[in-house]
Amino acid sequence: MTQQNRRIGRIRDVFGIQGVAILCCFALGVAMVMNTQMGGEAMWYWYATVFHNGAKLYSGLHTPLQPLFLLLTDAWMVMFGHKVMVTEIPSVLQILGLSFGMFLILRESSWPKWQKAIVLLGSFVLTVVGNSYRFDDYHVLAEEFVMYSLFLLLWLAREQDARRKVILAGALGVVCGLATTTRVTDGVALLVSSAICLPFLLRSKRAVSVASLIVFAALTVLFVVHLTGDSFSVYISSTVFRAAASKGGTGSIFAAPFLTLRNTVIEAVHVRKRLLFELAVVMGVCPAVYLYWRRGVRYIVAIQAALIVLIFAVSRAQVHDLVNGIVVDTVVLYTTALLYVLAVVVAVRLVHAKTTEAEWDSREVLVLVPLALWASYSAGAGGDPLPNYYAPVAAFMLLVPALDLFGKTKNWANAAFTTLLALVTISGISAKIISPFAWGDFDPKPMFTNRVWYRHPVYGEMYIDRDLLKLSISICHDIGSVPGENTPQLLSIPHPYANWFCDIPPWHNYVQTFFDTSTRATIEQLMNELNTAPPQYIVYREQLSILAGAERLYNHGKPLAQRDLNSLIMAKLATGQWKLLEKSDYLSPKQHFDWYDAKKNGWYVIQTRP
Repeated sequence: MTQQNRRIGRIRDVFGIQGVAILCCFALGVAMVMNTQMGGEAMWYWYATVFHNGAKLYSGLHTPLQPLFLLLTDAWMVMFGHKVMVTEIPSVLQILGLSFGMFLILRESSWPKWQKAIVLLGSFVLTVVGNSYRFDDYHVLAEEFVMYSLFLLLWLAREQDARRKVILAGALGVVCGLATTTRVTDGVALLVSSAICLPFLLRSKRAVSVASLIVFAALTVLFVVHLTGDSFSVYISSTVFRAAASKGGTGSIFAAPFLTLRNTVIEAVHVRKRLLFELAVVMGVCPAVYLYWRRGVRYIVAIQAALIVLIFAVSRAQVHDLVNGIVVDTVVLYTTALLYVLAVVVAVRLVHAKTTEAEWDSREVLVLVPLALWASYSAGAGGDPLPNYYAPVAAFMLLVPALDLFGKTKNWANAAFTTLLALVTISGISAKIISPFAWGDFDPKPMFTNRVWYRHPVYGEMYIDRDLLKLSISICHDIGSVPGENTPQLLSIPHPYANWFCDIPPWHNYVQTFFDTSTRATIEQLMNELNTAPPQYIVYREQLSILAGAERLYNHGKPLAQRDLNSLIMAKLATGQWKLLEKSDYLSPKQHFDWYDAKKNGWYVIQTRP
C-alpha cells in the first residue's frame, strides 16, 4: 500500500499544479515554434541532408559547429521524412525535455508545490526569453543536458549505495560528453564544474566516481565524433581551434568571463533606477512583514500582489518595462553579479567548514555550475552581459529551492523569491508575444501577425511570414526554379533559406557563411571559387551593420573576411560582370537603430552568367 501511495503521489506531482506549469511551458514553446522567423533557417536541414548524401561533416561541409544536433537531425529525417510538420516535431520534444528536466530538479525541493510550479514556469521563461531563442537549434539541446546534469548531481549528493554512485557518475559523464558534442564550451564547463563538485558531494568512492565521470565523457565524445566520418584530429581542428578563431581567438574567450563581470556592473548601474527601487520595495515587504507583523506572514504574497498592481497602475513607464522584458534584463544582470559573489562566499564557507569542522551543506558547491556555464556563455557572446541566452541564470533559480539556500529566512525569503519569478514569468511571456523571434536586424512582428498557411510542393504545410513567402516565391521565379522539378546552381549566403525553399542543394556544400560561425579560410576559399567559376545564381543577404557588430565583439574591431566577400560581390555588380535581378529590403527594421544603415542591408538576387 505504501508503494502504491508513493506511485499516486508521483502522478499527482506530474499532473498537479506543477503539471499545469509544464503545460504552460508547452503552450508558450509551441507558440514560439509556430512564430519563429524563417528568413535565416534551413541551416540544419541542409547540413544533415548533404552529410547524409556522403559529404564528411568537417572536411567537406566547412563548419566549425559541434556534430550532435546535426546527427540527430539527420537521423530524424531519415526515419520520418523532411516535411515541415514532421521536422518541427523534435522542437516540440525539446520543449517537453527542457521543462521536465526542470521538474526533476525541483523534486529535490521541499517547498510548497505551488511555489515550485511558479519557479518552474519562471525558469523556463527565463531560459527562452532571449530574442533569438528558438527550439530548432542546438542551444536548447545543450541546456537540456545542463538541467539533467544538475539533477544527477543532486541525486549523487543523496545517494548512499557505493555502486550506484559510480554508475550515476558515469551517466553524468555521458551527459557531459553529449553536451560537449552539442556546444563545446558548455560541455567543458559542465564537465569541469561537475568534477570539482563531486568530491564535496560524495562521502565515499570519490576518486572512482570522478574517474567514471571523465572516462564516460571521453568515450561519449569519441563515439559521437566517430559517427561524423572525420578523424578526431580534424574534429578538434575544426570545432575547437577554428571555432575559437571565429570568436576572436583563445585570448578573447578566456578573457570573456571577466569582461562579462565588468560589463554586468556597468549595465546594472544604468538600469532604470525607479524600476530597481520598486522591485526592491516589493521584495523588501517580505522581511518587513516578518519582523513587525508575524501574523501577516501568510498574507505576504497578497500584499506583494497589491503593491505590484498599485505600482504598475500609476506608471505607464513601469508597464512598458514589464511587458517589454526590461524586468527580465534587470533580474539577469543582478543575478549574474550575485553568481560571482556566491562563488566567493561558497569558497569561504568551505574553508571555514574544513578548518573549524562546522556544519555545512556540501550541496552549496553546486552554485559553481551555473557560474561555470555563464562563463561558457560569455565566451560565445564576446563578454555581453545580456547575450539572449539565460539558461545558467535559470539553472541557479532552480537550485535556490532545490538547495533550500534561504535556510532560516525561508518564511519570508521564499515568498519574495517566488514573487520575483512570477514577475519574470509575466514580463518574459509578454515580451515573447510582442517579439517571438528577433535576430540581427530582423524586424520582429507580434505572435500570429502577418503569417499565413502555405502548402509547399516539396515540404508540405507550413505557417510562414507573408512577406517572406512573397520574397521566396519571387526568388524561385527569378532564377527559373520550380521546387521539386528543376535545380539551377544556387549559392545562398550567409544562410541557405533560398536553397531550401527552391529545393536546390547548396552550391559546393556552402550551407552557411555567417560571421561568427565561418572561418576566414572558408570565406577566402569561397571567394576564390566565385572569382574562377561561380554558380549561375547567388542570393546574398547583405548585413553590413550586423557585420560591424560581429567585428567589434569577436575580432577586436578588425575587418572579418565577410567584408572582403561583400566587396567582391558589389564590385562584380558595379562592373556589370554579374547582373542584379532583384533587390529587397525584407526584414529590415521599420524604425532604424542608431547603428543601422538601410543602404547597407538588403537581399540581392544575382545572375552571374546566362
